[in-house]
Amino acid sequence: MICPKCGYAMGPFDLECERCKRLGEPAQKAAKPELPSPFDLPREQLQQLDQAHEDVPQEPEVPTAPAIAAGLQDQPGNDHRNSPSLARKLVAGGALFGCAWICYAIGSCAWYCMTDRSDSMGLEREIEIISHAQVAVRHHLKSPSTARFPLSGTCCSATSTPGQYLVTGQVDAQNSFGAMLRSDWVVVLHKEGATWVADSVRVY
Repeated sequence: MICPKCGYAMGPFDLECERCKRLGEPAQKAAKPELPSPFDLPREQLQQLDQAHEDVPQEPEVPTAPAIAAGLQDQPGNDHRNSPSLARKLVAGGALFGCAWICYAIGSCAWYCMTDRSDSMGLEREIEIISHAQVAVRHHLKSPSTARFPLSGTCCSATSTPGQYLVTGQVDAQNSFGAMLRSDWVVVLHKEGATWVADSVRVY
């Protein structure tokens, strides 16, 4: 038989544990003192407790992300959309760009007007001059019927002589062996009455 208190092995005829007799019963734990009920305290002490509770510092409230964003927007200088300084900068930049564009347009028109285009040569006049220059080039080719004049690279301008024009360009035509070759050409011509006269033709 085993003692349920200390675990000592008792004899079959023992009614009490020998070890427990020698050591004595363990002291009982002291009971917790009873706290007085709030209803039993005097009124003055209750008021002191209430005052002490009010004096305890409260934990600061942690601001949330929306509150922080709202606070930043409310600060002066953070609203860029309604900032007067930003609006003035945008207006000044737009005005500067507009002035630069106007100056560029005026300069381009002045350069165009100052360029010698010989008797205010227009588009139709220029096409007429280039056509007669190509006719003059055909007469200096080995195979005029195979001549093809590319649209790009053709230029027409007036010379220092009044009524005289200089036309340059390229032509694709067959040579004496039947091979297509590209050549450059320069024609100087002027108009006499209703006829265009080629002063010089050079194909190279």
